[in-house]
Amino acid sequence: MGVGSTQHFTATGSYSDGSTADFTSQVVWSSSNPAVVTIASGGIAAAVGGGTTNITAAFGGLTSQPVAMMVKVLSAIIIEPVTSPRN
Repeated sequence: MGVGSTQHFTATGSYSDGSTADFTSQVVWSSSNPAVVTIASGGIAAAVGGGTTNITAAFGGLTSQPVAMMVKVLSAIIIEPVTSPRN
């Protein structure tokens, strides 16, 4: 993931009977390092700085396992002429 990009996350709850449900809009999303990634309700993460962070979701006293994210920062651009093959 690069600075300025976004990533959508979903949260799926699992019940004791084996059924599942989408909890994406109901959980509280968090980033362990908001200087790297912010995450809004609905699970939209935005890369704002370089580094690493963990994304989690919480609901009803339960917290998900963290998802690790690394954000890369563009450090250089190199330009080169394109040569045409000779016939």
